[in-house]
Amino acid sequence: MLFHNKTGGNYNFFKKIYFVSLGKFKPTMKSLFISATLLLFLSLTGFSQTKPEPCDEANYEVEGIFANSSSTAPVVKNVESTGISIGDKGELSKYFEESLFGGTVNGWIVIGTAQVTAVKGSEITFKVLEKKSQVTINGQEKSHFVAGKIIKFSQYNYKTPTKKTYYWDDGKKIKAEGNKICSNKVGLWSYYYQNGSLSGTETYDDNGLLNGPFSDYYESGKIKEKGNAKGDHTDGPFEKYFENGQVELKGGFKEDKKHGIFQAFYASGKKYYETEFNSDIRIGAYNEWSENGHPIESGSFNNSGQKHGIWKFYNANGSIEREGNVSNDVEDGVWKYYDENGVLTHESTYKNGEVTGPYKGYYPSGKILNEGMLVDNNEVGEWKTYFENGQLKAQDNYNAGIFVGPYKVWYENGQLKQEGTYNEAGKVDGPIVMFYENGKPLAKGQYLNGNKTGKWFEWDEKGKKKVVKY
Repeated sequence: MLFHNKTGGNYNFFKKIYFVSLGKFKPTMKSLFISATLLLFLSLTGFSQTKPEPCDEANYEVEGIFANSSSTAPVVKNVESTGISIGDKGELSKYFEESLFGGTVNGWIVIGTAQVTAVKGSEITFKVLEKKSQVTINGQEKSHFVAGKIIKFSQYNYKTPTKKTYYWDDGKKIKAEGNKICSNKVGLWSYYYQNGSLSGTETYDDNGLLNGPFSDYYESGKIKEKGNAKGDHTDGPFEKYFENGQVELKGGFKEDKKHGIFQAFYASGKKYYETEFNSDIRIGAYNEWSENGHPIESGSFNNSGQKHGIWKFYNANGSIEREGNVSNDVEDGVWKYYDENGVLTHESTYKNGEVTGPYKGYYPSGKILNEGMLVDNNEVGEWKTYFENGQLKAQDNYNAGIFVGPYKVWYENGQLKQEGTYNEAGKVDGPIVMFYENGKPLAKGQYLNGNKTGKWFEWDEKGKKKVVKY
């Protein structure tokens, strides 16, 4: 049966004692005395606790035999292990086997905590740090450290800060240093480049979680970035630097996600962009500048991180290049386009990111140049082109970007210059007439699929007529 501790004492002892009951129980005065004595002994062991506590599980366990009876510097022989190192700490347990209630009780009793002080072949010397499971009978303390007894050493890490130093391959230069409790990093940890300069620092809580300031450095020793951690997450203000010391990025994090206003800079210190995040999602106003301070683009994001509303883009000289409405990351509505001097050149209409809708082109003076409809960026229907004085210059018809049907062309004085028809392939086809700017006839004839054909009548500027066959 498994004997349970009901005293609230040392659980390590009871975890490691196993009882095997054999035969029938026939109580006698002697057996009752032995039982009471052993139970008293077991109860007493429960009140001895190791402080600080060991970490959860032993790193290794080895067995041997006491070679002496010292309770301060015991020597254990016949140890079969190559993993023991001087300085290792852990628990010494003694194997016991006793008769009880007509059966046999056996197992391991934790008799103390100890540290390895010497390793010589299969012989290990310990320093006892704390005795445990002590028994006093008739005023005399009974020692568990008896030569010839079977002993087990369980090596533990203990829940106290232990200085740890790690080296580069040369074994001389420090790579990292800090404290550990069990396998967890705690407190301030520092990391180094091979040249010895600091590469970074981190702060850990007692549970081994990143909690507190952290920093990274260039190999030159200049600060690279710094921030704060909370519960193993980047959380709080954050800054990143160029090697020249100028701030490259400034913002904040919340549980590893960008949160709040972010500002980025060029190495010169000039501002690059400014934006806002909500849990890694870009929201609100966005502005971006060139290193010479000219705007590059500006607009806003909706709460889903998509471009939304009026957006503006600029030429290298800072003049406006284009501007228009964006809906959920795609152009939607009227967009205006400008030349490098910021003069309006044309307006296009977008629908779901495609150029579809009214179009207008402009002269540098702002007068209308042409207008019509676009579908998927192709001309459709009637298009008109104007002289800068507003006089109609041409009137055409399109089908998916191809000339079709009747067309007319005028001089700037309003006089008709040419009139004809395009076939479905976009070629001039059928009768055509042409006039001089004074209104007198210039030519008259037929086209066939883009080529002159048949009998043509042509007039010179004096009105002299001739006939040409094609």
